[in-house]
Amino acid sequence: MKRVLFLIGLITSGFVSVVSASETKPDLKFACNHFPPYNFKQQTASGMNVDVIKAALANQGRKVSFDFFPFSRAMALVKNGDYDALCGCSYREERETSFFFSDMLGNISQGVFRKKKNAEQSINGLSKLKGQTVATITGYVLQKELNDHDVENVGVKDEIQLIRMLESDRVKNIYAYRDIILYDLNLMGLELPLDYSEISTQPNYVCISRKIPDGDRVLKEFNRGLRAIKSSGLYSRIRAEYLTVN
Repeated sequence: MKRVLFLIGLITSGFVSVVSASETKPDLKFACNHFPPYNFKQQTASGMNVDVIKAALANQGRKVSFDFFPFSRAMALVKNGDYDALCGCSYREERETSFFFSDMLGNISQGVFRKKKNAEQSINGLSKLKGQTVATITGYVLQKELNDHDVENVGVKDEIQLIRMLESDRVKNIYAYRDIILYDLNLMGLELPLDYSEISTQPNYVCISRKIPDGDRVLKEFNRGLRAIKSSGLYSRIRAEYLTVN
């Protein structure tokens, strides 16, 4: 992760020096919710979305800062123009009047993880889990989806507990967000031969306030920067730092 942050720093210093000769751009303020591995705050803001946003806007000579709130509060602050943008949100038609939606940051995928030895039958829907042992996070919308499909399940407190249950064969399936499980496997230094069946996926975007004076300009700058870091390979390296199991 330090390697990616070092690269982002180099990009920032290089582009800011060029821009400052002709124009000084104001710093951008992002409102984020705590949602590892996409956004999280330890001593400094970090996460896949945070690092991608930093790199993309550094490419365009913009500095950024990040503050953390519950998601509904973060959305209200951006909607009102108190902050410039959200670190990530999904598209809703009713949000069009309040936000500009960037090019895709990525997809948030949810699905079923199993050990490869238990993956003899394909899973193309939640109904396939009936009669099997399944665990998910208590209170998540994922648990509601299982309940709506009459799939018996065990609810636990976090993804690390889900991984431990799968590792010890206490359950044969866990229903979870893909990137969170991959991030926690990386964090734990654990290698499990896993099969993943995607049930659904949702695009994720930077959502920029329509209340700020230059929102359309910020949108264009971010999209240009995002394309640039994808082309250079930096985008892929950032994701790999969080999701590659060592």
